[in-house]
Amino acid sequence: MASWPGALHFGGGTAKLFIDEKASSRQRDLIEKMLKGKLGGKPWPIFTSTIDKWLETSFVPFEWKFNGPNSEVVVGDEVRVSLQPMRNPVTGKETMAKILLPNGLLTHEENVTSTKTFSLFTDGLKYAWPGRTAFYATVQHGND
Repeated sequence: MASWPGALHFGGGTAKLFIDEKASSRQRDLIEKMLKGKLGGKPWPIFTSTIDKWLETSFVPFEWKFNGPNSEVVVGDEVRVSLQPMRNPVTGKETMAKILLPNGLLTHEENVTSTKTFSLFTDGLKYAWPGRTAFYATVQHGND
């Protein structure tokens, strides 16, 4: 999770990594190195170049519920995210939208939804963004 004082590409970000407490010591080390961009590949070195301050990594339980536009995740006591279908602002009816990115950095297709809950409350990072536009997608990472 991260926050920037302005546009991401201007840098100055503060970030905190959350890694599942079930990860072995070796997995923890490799995941932390990967997410901090120390192993190369896409997209982590691009994002980490915008982070000026890293908060201490937390090893906490993760609870996932994958259900498309109704997905949820709880990360320790600090992160809560629950999605809900996007709604037409005039009729209030659920609606679907997809964004196609043939040359996307992280994804090639993103499903548009909205946040029912999106909060992060930890030392050094605090925000809550319910009712905002959100996306879910299948993400690919690699060294190509």
